[in-house]
Amino acid sequence: MKKEKELILELCKYNQTNKDKLEVLLKSDIDFPYVLGQLLFNRVGGVAYHTLKKFNLLGLLNREIRNTLQTIYLANTEKTISFKVIIDSLNTDFESLKIPYAFLKGSLLCFLYPLGCRTSNDIDVLINAEDIDVVSEMLVSKGYEQGYLKNGVFTKASRNEIITSRMMRGETVPFIKRVDFPGMEYAEIDINISLDYKNDEKSLVDKILGNCCTYSYGINSVRALDKYDFIIQLCSHLYKEATVYPWVKMGRDLSLYKFLDIYMLVFELSEEDCVFLYSRICDLCLFNECYYSLVYINALFAILNDSLYFTMLELSLNADGYVMSKVISPENGKIYIYNEHNLVNRLFDFNRKNKLEERNNAKVEND
Repeated sequence: MKKEKELILELCKYNQTNKDKLEVLLKSDIDFPYVLGQLLFNRVGGVAYHTLKKFNLLGLLNREIRNTLQTIYLANTEKTISFKVIIDSLNTDFESLKIPYAFLKGSLLCFLYPLGCRTSNDIDVLINAEDIDVVSEMLVSKGYEQGYLKNGVFTKASRNEIITSRMMRGETVPFIKRVDFPGMEYAEIDINISLDYKNDEKSLVDKILGNCCTYSYGINSVRALDKYDFIIQLCSHLYKEATVYPWVKMGRDLSLYKFLDIYMLVFELSEEDCVFLYSRICDLCLFNECYYSLVYINALFAILNDSLYFTMLELSLNADGYVMSKVISPENGKIYIYNEHNLVNRLFDFNRKNKLEERNNAKVEND
């Protein structure tokens, strides 16, 4: 592995960093502009700054590199403080509706990471499809409108866009409100009625929403999925984006921060935790999703303990043989296979779409 990639991955392991290894890497012949670009592109610049500050190693960086990372870290801190205020307020609003709901992804992760390490561009909430109208009415009463943000400009959605999004994507058109908080001009809420890009998963959503809990952090609180379901949902979301061709074409399929989110939650799982996690994966039949994520995380961070490694082996018995290399195009049913099998190199390759080879389904099944 190139030293630059080693450095990036070591900086991300903020709660398991090998200080001596990190110091040796920082003092070696490193292409720091490449490292900085990858850190920013993968949205882990704040984590890198936190790690360097924690071990008092910032002085080993070029001043321009150091100042850029500090700027990202401070901006993350400001935005996250505002984000937490909005989450706490929305949690109260949703509680008043007396319906099943759960905040997803960044809405909980912003409380779990050290301040300044993790931001989120929007707020994802999972609800049942039959509750869309009551949620929409509540959000509109709070000043939210459905539409899109592009380059800081809000455009209101048409009725046809609102209906199509519900039917085809399993989520609503975003609800957006101008808040003008520090580091956050708009609040954007995505209401999800599915854990996939389809809206035919009612039984799965019922299972997930029936197993939620409320997390408290000082004056803040947020209702989210329980520990195991939260990990599984992150794995499922990561897998869907990583293995869908349009996302690969946009370069939004693989990003280091998505793997880091899951790493942070699994690296200290006990043997008992792993048993519960595997049982829940079986209950939800999400073998490919979780196997893909765990294998990739192990390739990046090498953090699987014996119990988690055994869980991964158990998952492999039910996972697709091409799970780590297959990409699908939902629009036309085409299947693509990566010819780049090194998972670390694949992640850091800006042109990885060029490493895909089109295959027909019969050939894949017969190989």
